[in-house]
Amino acid sequence: MAKSLGYLEGVLSENKFLSSSSFSPTDILVGFPLLSLPSQIFSPHPNVSVWLDAVRQNTKPLSEQLVEAGRSSLDGEKSSIKGKKDAKPKKGKTDQGKKQADSKPAARKLRILCIHGYRQNGKTFREKLGSFRKLVGKQAEFEFVTAPHHIPSENPEEQDQFGWWFSQASKSFDAHEDSTCDLGFSESVSTVEEALVKGVGGDKFDGILAFSQGASLAAHLCVLQETGKLNSNFKFCILVAGFVSRTLQHKSVFQTMQQADSSVTIPTLHVFGDTDKVIEKEMSEDLVQYFASPDIIRHPGGHFVPATGEGKKEFNLFLEKMQKLL
Repeated sequence: MAKSLGYLEGVLSENKFLSSSSFSPTDILVGFPLLSLPSQIFSPHPNVSVWLDAVRQNTKPLSEQLVEAGRSSLDGEKSSIKGKKDAKPKKGKTDQGKKQADSKPAARKLRILCIHGYRQNGKTFREKLGSFRKLVGKQAEFEFVTAPHHIPSENPEEQDQFGWWFSQASKSFDAHEDSTCDLGFSESVSTVEEALVKGVGGDKFDGILAFSQGASLAAHLCVLQETGKLNSNFKFCILVAGFVSRTLQHKSVFQTMQQADSSVTIPTLHVFGDTDKVIEKEMSEDLVQYFASPDIIRHPGGHFVPATGEGKKEFNLFLEKMQKLL
């Protein structure tokens, strides 16, 4: 079993699915028998775990019945060996187990690509995330990418502002505006895709953290990756003040996925503020429906990445879960 899972882990490190970039009958034939096994078996194989979650989502309700049958079988086995648990372990073995636990290597830091909001750039976004980076510094390291489109302004103090696309041909953007214009969007998709492929220090990025217009772009990238239309393999995404772009052709990408009874299967964390006046919480809440297993942080503040308050621990918990997928 260990060798088989090791082989699958290698295959899935290069591709999201077994025989192609999209879900196929091969994934059902190979993955379905594994769904009845205890989840602990797959903990050393994060790519297999993520792939099996996708198999489970795409084969409901049959997969749920199979998982439940596996749990019932496991409960029966636990009952049959209950009497053995009272046996007192030998001192030597206990000490040896303790030493092995103490020598367990610490989880490595996650590599996260950060996508800034409209009228920001990589440098300013990094500065704004100072408190947040300190909060999660033991769990993650961050790289920042700048949008390829300069926002025109006659104000000398606004010459370092960039955007991912414009909703008007005059190079302006309004997140609330229904439009058919997405000037610069395809170039921005390519910019982020290239950054993901390049990675950092020769290693691939594990996930994405994105804010506002950048989070809207990142959500779009999640859909493209899910449908096999993006050359990337990031494992999770954190979307702060995200929303579905109201550019018509962007909305249709989400709607087409939903009409196919599909959703984004990678783990996601959605963060939004109750008093956000730039991207109202209702816009961020509307985005959540397109994701299979979203975690949510709702904070009482406005348009920013929260690093204080009750919700800050939720960031640490989410990143801890992502570290276990490595």
